[in-house]
Amino acid sequence: MPIYEFFCKDCNCIYSFFSRSINTEKIPVCPKCTTGALLSRQVSLFAVTGRASESRGEDDFPIDEGKMERAMALLEKEAGNMNE
Repeated sequence: MPIYEFFCKDCNCIYSFFSRSINTEKIPVCPKCTTGALLSRQVSLFAVTGRASESRGEDDFPIDEGKMERAMALLEKEAGNMNE
């Protein structure tokens, strides 16, 4: 059963809608706005569940600590400018 995500430009919110069947044509209106604004479909991530085993070695993903710190600082700066 799919979950569809839609974005409202008026209130700047993303909504997730659960559907009992696959329906790629239906576009809902924003449940928050009083203007009845139509939402735009968003590409959403998906997850795969299963029983696959993974190795737990530390050397699987080498991480450049300097790049990671710069990326985190950039994300922190951008998050500080966001409006809820």
